[in-house]
Amino acid sequence: MKKVVFIGLITFLLFSTSAVAQTIYTAKKGYAVAFSEKSYEKMMDAIIDDDKQYLEVLMANQEMMVLGKDLQVYLVKAYLRGRVLLRIKGTDVTIWTVSEAIR
Repeated sequence: MKKVVFIGLITFLLFSTSAVAQTIYTAKKGYAVAFSEKSYEKMMDAIIDDDKQYLEVLMANQEMMVLGKDLQVYLVKAYLRGRVLLRIKGTDVTIWTVSEAIR
C-alpha cells in the first residue's frame, strides 16, 4: 500500500512540474542587449559614460546589439540592480539586458 501511494505521489509531482509552462516575455525594440555577462558590464559602462564610440566597438565585435524588433524571450534569471538574463524563444541564445527592456 505504501509503495502504491509513493508511486502515485511521484507520478503526480512529475506531471505537475512538467505541466507548468514558462512565462513568455517580450524584449522591447530599441533596448541594448549583450551576449555575455562581461559584455553586459562593458556595455553598461559605455552607456553610463555616454561613450558612443565604445558602444560601436562592442557592436562591431558582436558583444552587443540594439534590438531592431521585439523578441519573445524567457526569463532565465533576474539579478540585483535590474540586470536580467534572457533566452530567446526557440533558440539556445541567451542575452543580458536591463529589466526595463522586458514586458
